[in-house]
Amino acid sequence: MARKKIKLVWINEDARRRATLKKRRKGLMKKVKELAILCDVRSCAIIYCPHDPKPEVCPAIEETTRVLNDFRSLSEMEKSKKMMNHAAFLQQRIAKRHEHIRQYDLEKRQLESTALLLECIAGSSILLLSTEELGSLTVQLNHKAKAVQERINELQNLIPAPPQASVDEDHNVGLHNYYEEMQCSAATT
Repeated sequence: MARKKIKLVWINEDARRRATLKKRRKGLMKKVKELAILCDVRSCAIIYCPHDPKPEVCPAIEETTRVLNDFRSLSEMEKSKKMMNHAAFLQQRIAKRHEHIRQYDLEKRQLESTALLLECIAGSSILLLSTEELGSLTVQLNHKAKAVQERINELQNLIPAPPQASVDEDHNVGLHNYYEEMQCSAATT
């Protein structure tokens, strides 16, 4: 059975708040260990509680100290390379959403212009179209013409060229055909 969604608000009752902290802290420490095992990353967690004199450390104090010392030994650029604050994270998400919207808008316009092209091919009059629709239709036709030309070029590159006869051979064949025609016409007259 699924858990009900809880509201993330300050728990007023001290006993309930401590019990929740104990449960959540235990779950968080378990997640840190699982992350280290499943993803093969060096991770640690240090949790300070207002009612406990010393912090709880996961995995162990020695390993946590090593992880923190390794992190401190990195240059400032390496430390902050993949870090981001909440505002930067939200800006990145917004930019990605804007890009998705732009892509969907582009696809929508392409589908509309394709539908318009198909309507015109089916016999719909282009006299009833607006300037914007005519521009869209022109872009669509240019795109299709370019695709057809590229395909023709591909096919021409696949077909081997017939062997070229020399100019003298063509001239001689032409003369031979001319003399034969002359002889046929002389024989009939």
